[in-house]
Amino acid sequence: MKVAYVTMQFPAPTETFAGGDARALRKAGVDLQVFALRPRHRDHERMVRERGLEEVPVAALTPATALRGVVLAFLRPAWTWALLAWTFRWQGTRPRQALRCLALVPSVLAVTERLVRGRFDVVHLFWGHYPAMVGLLARRALPDAVASMFLGAYDLDEGRYGGWLPGSAPVARRADVVWTHAHANVPRLRALGVDADRLRCVHRGVDLEAFAARSPEDGGDGSIVAVGSLIELKAMDDVVRAFAVVRREVPEARLHVLGDGAERPRLERLAEELQVAEATTFHGHVAPSEVVRRLRAASAFVLLSRHDRLPNVVKEAMAIGVPCVVTATQGMDELVRDGETGYLVPVGEPDVAAQRLIDVVTEPVRHAPMVAAARARIERDFSVAASMAAYLSTWRALRRGTLPSAEASALEGAPALPGGGS
Repeated sequence: MKVAYVTMQFPAPTETFAGGDARALRKAGVDLQVFALRPRHRDHERMVRERGLEEVPVAALTPATALRGVVLAFLRPAWTWALLAWTFRWQGTRPRQALRCLALVPSVLAVTERLVRGRFDVVHLFWGHYPAMVGLLARRALPDAVASMFLGAYDLDEGRYGGWLPGSAPVARRADVVWTHAHANVPRLRALGVDADRLRCVHRGVDLEAFAARSPEDGGDGSIVAVGSLIELKAMDDVVRAFAVVRREVPEARLHVLGDGAERPRLERLAEELQVAEATTFHGHVAPSEVVRRLRAASAFVLLSRHDRLPNVVKEAMAIGVPCVVTATQGMDELVRDGETGYLVPVGEPDVAAQRLIDVVTEPVRHAPMVAAARARIERDFSVAASMAAYLSTWRALRRGTLPSAEASALEGAPALPGGGS
């Protein structure tokens, strides 16, 4: 099976899902190629090595492909007019997004031409925003290919992440299958008009080989680890405030913040004000191997984000065997069962999070059963190999012209959606 994965940039510094998908699909014998609408990141080669993506072919935007796209704007006028009409119809009231769409037209045309030449069996839009432009053309230019689309929190939460593109909705309605990674996203997808029979909820998984479990009795070195971009939505200020409470009870505790962003200067000042700067280390962006190393040594993992849905780093911490204290954001209960596989705390209440962190740091033996249950949950429901097996099962069925029913999909590994979809 030849599969085209269409995304914005691959690999991207703050996004790991696509790399995990690509590795798993290649291991499963899929002839996979990634098409990126943007140029390669300046650290492309380093990220490819760190994430084990050397065997994944990537076609990114280059000056030559951009020039080819400009030529195609005249050679393929029907494609060009389709993109322009879609842009002005759906993004016309959003000038910034409309301009971005127009700027991407050459790249989209060049990618679509390569998809046609490559005769791909499946065209999968890894994100639903700007890659939807490729989906629009691919539906016309490759009518026999399976049109597959992923829509997640970034695509669906208008006003939060800033990624929602109205033109994604009509493309999703015409796709053969639309994927999402949390049942909590389903009402929004149904409201967009996506038919329940073509929805698939498959939780994004992690590579269990890369996140081997440590002993459930390993209480760690007393450190607390937080991972994420230092932006307002991640609420790292609440992490620092919670840690200040922890330090009053556990003076030897240390906080390691892995990630970077615009909020870093403010967070460093906050640590100074709360008198925990000497015990708090802001590491900036680190390699995935360093994230694993810090997690394996930690006594607790904390995520107090305001809007995250099932982030991979929580799954990674659970797989390794680190007790997790996370906010009860939408859909998080699909991953963390409070008191059973981790702790869920209210958004915006760092004092509550602090008490849970004190519990797990000071009583590791009592929390050993929780750690073991968390690992078992990841193995059962959040393995990237199982996730991609569910994708392949549906793609193959669509190639045969027989989209499985909700019941059949559940039997084949794709969890059934509430309300009869799957």
